Amino acid sequence: MTTPTSKCDVLIVGAGPAGMMLATWMARMGITTRIVDKRGSKIYAGQADGLQLRSLEIFDSFGFADRAVKEANHLLEVRSLYTYGMM
Repeated sequence: MTTPTSKCDVLIVGAGPAGMMLATWMARMGITTRIVDKRGSKIYAGQADGLQLRSLEIFDSFGFADRAVKEANHLLEVRSLYTYGMM
């Protein structure tokens, strides 16, 4: 049995935020990439607690900031349980 092969310009190890952003930037530049990650299954829900403004600025430069904001869960209230000197 032969193993199918494919070609890419850059192999990215890690499908986290940095790896995905690198792949996106390279795709915009016409560079083909392949992403490998140790996780054996897809993630169907986000793991982030929120987006920073800088991330939204970068998303805007890619043209999908509006979609990210529209599809996000919007946090309506934050309550702190911090007591002075204790967490």
